[in-house]
Amino acid sequence: MAGLKVDDVVRLGEEIYDEEMADRIWAGTQALAQHHLALGQRVWLVTATPVELAQVIACRLGLTGALGTVAETSTASTPGT
Repeated sequence: MAGLKVDDVVRLGEEIYDEEMADRIWAGTQALAQHHLALGQRVWLVTATPVELAQVIACRLGLTGALGTVAETSTASTPGT
């Protein structure tokens, strides 16, 4: 992920979810999450995947939020940016 902007990582996460993951979410898992949400409970996705992708997944599934691996970011400009 070195050299990518955070916005680019988020956009990649959206593409990965939409093209590769959306059809792979187990119906039973999604139903269980929705059941807990309907009861007013919070449902968080906790994963080792980059937090940007985790947040996309949680948002697409209507979950409360997501916790994931946070990469180091830099505000320093690089040549050509």
